[in-house]
Amino acid sequence: MADDDALAATWQLRGDLDPLARTLTEAKAVSKAGAAPEPTPTGASRYERCEEIGRGGMGIVCRAIDKQFSRDVALKQMRSELAGGGYAERFATECLITGNLEHPGIPAVYERGEVDGSPFYTMRRVRGRTLKEALDQSRSPDERLTLVSALTRVAQTLAYAHSRGVVHRDIKPSNIVLGDFGETFVLDWGVAKVRGLVDSPANRISGDGSLATLDGSVVGTPSYMAPEQAEGRIDATDERSDVFALGALLYHILTGGPPYTGSTSDELVAKAKRSDFESIHKMAPTAPRSLRSICDRAMAHNSVDRFRTAGEMAGALEQFTANAVAHQDSGPVGWFARAVTVFSGLLALASVGVFISLLPRFREFGFGAYPTLGFTIIGLTLSGLDFATSGRYLLGPLILAMAAATFLAGFLAVSVGFDSVLAFALDPEIFESPDLYRGHMTQGAREVIGNITLSAAMTMSQMFAWAIARRRALRS
Repeated sequence: MADDDALAATWQLRGDLDPLARTLTEAKAVSKAGAAPEPTPTGASRYERCEEIGRGGMGIVCRAIDKQFSRDVALKQMRSELAGGGYAERFATECLITGNLEHPGIPAVYERGEVDGSPFYTMRRVRGRTLKEALDQSRSPDERLTLVSALTRVAQTLAYAHSRGVVHRDIKPSNIVLGDFGETFVLDWGVAKVRGLVDSPANRISGDGSLATLDGSVVGTPSYMAPEQAEGRIDATDERSDVFALGALLYHILTGGPPYTGSTSDELVAKAKRSDFESIHKMAPTAPRSLRSICDRAMAHNSVDRFRTAGEMAGALEQFTANAVAHQDSGPVGWFARAVTVFSGLLALASVGVFISLLPRFREFGFGAYPTLGFTIIGLTLSGLDFATSGRYLLGPLILAMAAATFLAGFLAVSVGFDSVLAFALDPEIFESPDLYRGHMTQGAREVIGNITLSAAMTMSQMFAWAIARRRALRS
């Protein structure tokens, strides 16, 4: 009991900083006074409404106090003017869908009921900012890239929903909330499509054959919509339609804007039908190549070319994050790559310049120059492949081995040249003939100098190519 009193005193000192502490302190005070606790409120009387915090086409969301637990919750109630017709069924479907998706990325539903003839349900109140606000407040591409981890969690949440047969159909920045403590929530499941629920209001077709809500508008937000969804093909709208929307969010993160822009909804829908958006590679040429590839695949026009599941896309985003951590450009390898890039680049330019000047006499370098040139061609080819694949095949060690082989071949060729010069110098017959002696010595000197120049130029060229490819891999 003494421990309980001390705890209560601590809560009292904290005052209004912690509603839970206040509630428990008040309960302890009632218990000590011997008074009977008040009846636990239920139904609509359980909640004390406060200010409005959101409004949509079908419902109004208010902050409310749950008197049972003295906690803030979100109370969503259908707008009274929409009573009757199919809206009540659609509202109930939204409540049941959200309530049955038990995942950390989906706000938990506490209770549903009716007040003043309008249905309502309460759920966890999510605190934070929307992804739209986070994107608008980002001042640079690097700041937007920090949102990739949140997008990964959105993809994981959708993967869970898809496993339960639910397709969201309206993934957009304003429907995603980033919590104050690392949480990421996917909101507004009001137009979700449920596999097998053929008669759901959200699954019906309007008179013109387009996928529509009860007011006749296309389901979803055109700026992030998959082409099959914009065309109103209900049967083709499935999990991969949400994958497209995830790709559209990634597009927004990388470029700073949505894929489709226009002055009217009809214009946006027409663009969405054709997948008429600027290439991600054109709009964000400096963005990590692996992320651009993920975006390309997720936003493929044909759904069969996209990631098969949101979980597969989440895995690709996780791999990007893991690679970014594993290949930090600030480590010893990064410093070495930068140093090699600078020095080998300068030496390569100087050596290649000299080599080009001697190229007309390449045949005079001797047979040893050909292996040097062969290893160089192999090494540069491997560097090109490593650059094109952003280091995917880990060709760096093999490229460095080719550079070493080039240097070794050049060293052996130079040794052969020195042997020739020495042999000429010690040959009495050649020594006695000044013209012959001069000719052989000149040939030997050319062979030595030529192979030194060739070896340096080719080795440095390969090191430069390796460093450039390595830098590309680190940035990706």
